[in-house]
Amino acid sequence: MVWFHNPHGFYTSTSAYSWLLLKQREGHDLLPTYGKISSIYQDFKECPKCGARAKTFIHALKDCPTACTIVALGGLDNRLLVGEYSCCIDWIEDVMRVLDMKVVADFITTLWNSWNNHNNFVFRGKDDDARVIWDRAKTLCHDFRIHNLVNKSLLPITPANKNWVKPLCDFVKINFDATVKN
Repeated sequence: MVWFHNPHGFYTSTSAYSWLLLKQREGHDLLPTYGKISSIYQDFKECPKCGARAKTFIHALKDCPTACTIVALGGLDNRLLVGEYSCCIDWIEDVMRVLDMKVVADFITTLWNSWNNHNNFVFRGKDDDARVIWDRAKTLCHDFRIHNLVNKSLLPITPANKNWVKPLCDFVKINFDATVKN
């Protein structure tokens, strides 16, 4: 499981479950990738930006020349751009192993802006320059950092001492986890 930087050091089972769902949805083609969108809009036979036959999430975020330029402008090491990946989550996990958490947050914001640019081109015919997309992502990251420094957090910091306590005599403590599958 991959954890994003949390300045308070608190991670919940809800955040872990959210990441697990995201990973499963991406892995099972449930996210609205170009391939899924192109199956709805049958007139798309190839990438509308570069003409490549690939209709995958990894192509839209890494391999398409515009997306590659946007990510490279963000300072991503070239060895992470040239690798071959069949699944986008594998690429993102490799990037997360190399970069520190602050840079990973910027990287995810850059991917989000790149994806928005791709969708704007597909659905509105609007294509922005890679430098404009990168500047937009950089500004968004900067604004979030300022916001987090100036404003109080939504979740107050309440330190809790969470140590195991031996149960009283004649009591049994049972911990369990459960999963439900269809």
